[in-house]
Amino acid sequence: MIFSPNWIAKNLFDGANVTIELPVGNPQAPPRFTVDTVRLLVTAQRVVVIPTLESEAALGRMESTAIKILELLPHTPLSAAGINFHYEDPDPPHDLLALFRFPDAARIDDLGFTTDAWSLTRTLTKDDFRVNFSTALDAGSANLDFNFHREVNDPLVAAAYLKGRVLACLGVARAILGQYDLVGGVPD
Repeated sequence: MIFSPNWIAKNLFDGANVTIELPVGNPQAPPRFTVDTVRLLVTAQRVVVIPTLESEAALGRMESTAIKILELLPHTPLSAAGINFHYEDPDPPHDLLALFRFPDAARIDDLGFTTDAWSLTRTLTKDDFRVNFSTALDAGSANLDFNFHREVNDPLVAAAYLKGRVLACLGVARAILGQYDLVGGVPD
C-alpha cells in the first residue's frame, strides 16, 4: 500500500508525525491517518481528504494535500474528483420545509402510507461548476449535501482543477444556503 504512515509523513507533510486510527468493530472501515488539520481515509477505490477543523485555513491545507497526492501519483487510475460539503439544520426555516410539499403527498397518504423521510436531488451547472445538491428532511431535521463533481481521468488535470476550488465551492454552497436563510459557516 502506497499510503503507509511513513510515505504520508515523508511525501505529504514534511516528516510530521502521523496519527493512525484503526477501526474497532468494523473491519470494513478504513484506517484514518491524521496530521494536524488534515485526515486521510484511504480505500482501494478512493482517497478522501477531510479537514479536522471547521476553518478556511484547514480547508486550504486539505486542498493542498489533495493536490499534492494527485501530483505525486500521476499514473493512478482516476475517474472523478469531487469536493463535498454537508450542512445540517435541526430546525429548518419555512422556505426549506416548503420544498417538501410534493403535489402527490395527499394521494400517497390516502393509500395509508406515512412519509417518514423526504429527499430532493438536483444537478446544478453554472460556468465550470457542477454540483449535485441533495436536500433531505428526516425527523424534522434538514440535511443539505453539496457534491461538486468533475469527471476527470488524469490526476494532473484533476490537480489543476482543484487549485483554489475548495473555497470557491464553499462560496457557492454558502450562496445556496443563503437562499433558505441558512447561515453557511464552514460546513462539516
